[in-house]
Amino acid sequence: MIHEFQVKTVIKKISSSFLLEGDPCSNFCLSSPPKMAKAKIFSRNSQFICGLNFIKTLGSQLYPNSFFEILHPDNTLAKKDEPLLFLHMPVHQLIQFKELSLYFLSRMSSIASLAKNYTQALEGSHTKLSLPRFFTPHMALIEKEAFYQAGVETHKRFFKKTIAIKQEHIFFHDGITSVFNTLTESLPPTTRIEIHVKNLEELKEATTLGPDLIVLENFDKPSIQMAERMNQKRSYLELTGDLSLEDVKSRSHLGLDFISSELIIKDSHSTDFYFELIR
Repeated sequence: MIHEFQVKTVIKKISSSFLLEGDPCSNFCLSSPPKMAKAKIFSRNSQFICGLNFIKTLGSQLYPNSFFEILHPDNTLAKKDEPLLFLHMPVHQLIQFKELSLYFLSRMSSIASLAKNYTQALEGSHTKLSLPRFFTPHMALIEKEAFYQAGVETHKRFFKKTIAIKQEHIFFHDGITSVFNTLTESLPPTTRIEIHVKNLEELKEATTLGPDLIVLENFDKPSIQMAERMNQKRSYLELTGDLSLEDVKSRSHLGLDFISSELIIKDSHSTDFYFELIR
């Protein structure tokens, strides 16, 4: 669940400049002082809904004198043309908030819906879906929340204070072992370390070090099977990359602990909602 102080971060990074600009037509044509207005947000299709609680919290933070009521349970399926959220606020603010609320609702719902499909593809296997390694700039907070609301747990929640050794660190620091030794000599022993590898040669070196997690970047099925044998369960194994739903299904029984796919962020298609004023 996103906390109120985190919502303020979203407002600062994304919302503020848009809301301060306002709508020129509203500024010239609507009466002053502004009247109160009512509206509802509807689901245009039958689809999974995620983000209503966030939008209510965001709206309450931006417009303390406004009223928001959730009409449909968050993180559930909604029917076509079903009302989701009621808004009662000054008309200028309502027009400002319309596009922002529809955008967040669409973005979170589309990611959560796709993440649920990936999670279902892994049912019956040992492997769990984890958060991707890539998020939209300034949108990571709400995109992660969409994953959590879809029931996706991440090893980051269990591995506190995790340090990731990535390809750029390996390239500029004379190899995996050099980076790993520097970290273990400098950090508390409770620090968790993950190593990202791109081939079996790097994997062989990583397995000798025994990190908490080894991340296999874009490994094919034969390489994953080899990695599982080389690792011998000394470290957790995660496969990451631009993995389709079919890729995840075909790799669900190869001994991996986690799978993460950046396609959930890149290929999530916007879900469709609409906004109606109420007289």
